[in-house]
Amino acid sequence: MTDLRRRIKYSFYRRKGFVRVQMGGSPILLSTGPNTKQVLWLRRRLRRDNFEPHVIQALLENVREGQTCFEIGSWIGPYSILLSRLVGETGNLYLFEPDPVARMACTHNLSLNRCENAFLFPLALSDSNGGQLLYSDHFGNSVSSLVPGSAAESRALQSVRVLTCTLDSFVEATGSPPDLVKIDVEGAEDKVIEGGQRALSKKGVKIIMEVHGKFLRQRGVDPGSIIARLRSLNKRVWMLGASPKELTDDNSQGFTDLPRFHILASD
Repeated sequence: MTDLRRRIKYSFYRRKGFVRVQMGGSPILLSTGPNTKQVLWLRRRLRRDNFEPHVIQALLENVREGQTCFEIGSWIGPYSILLSRLVGETGNLYLFEPDPVARMACTHNLSLNRCENAFLFPLALSDSNGGQLLYSDHFGNSVSSLVPGSAAESRALQSVRVLTCTLDSFVEATGSPPDLVKIDVEGAEDKVIEGGQRALSKKGVKIIMEVHGKFLRQRGVDPGSIIARLRSLNKRVWMLGASPKELTDDNSQGFTDLPRFHILASD
């Protein structure tokens, strides 16, 4: 596509204000602001069925109407909209997104899709209550993180101070324990687990997580320790893929060497 055609395309969708796409068999609307290019990239991948299809399938198979789901790292909200549809009017969805630009887009997308059962909080769930710096090479993209090394490879890093809260503190304060927790926190997975041991270890709670092996290793954290920590909470752990495979002490090393991978943890 030529630069002129690309500019015309982006201008058209910015003026239109949204795009329509299917996700998990459900039609969703996505606002084209503030990053039209990013939203069109997401639409293209969803149309080609290559935007984390195994994660989408895992949600379809494990989320039920009436449940309470948490999404830790909701970004601009594509999964939030799907989860909202899956839990239905009798369910509840608690979303956590500290990136101010991504959160604004997520708020707009929740409104566009009438997700009245979704509650979005400007919090980073971590291993302590208080505040930490959130890093990004461009706020609003999908890699803002409490871990500076995950936010940029070469471009200048930006930061903003955000409120942090542990998962256990939030559950205790609200009295709303989750049935399923989806976690995508760009290399801070261990911090979320550490702050949510009571909630995550409850019988029946399921966890769908993206493990960012590369970013964890940059911090000196073995990605295999994420698997071990979940198993210590009495969870069995599966690598998501075309044929999900249970991870054990004997076979997990080959998977944890990957730059990133998705897992399902369940009783």
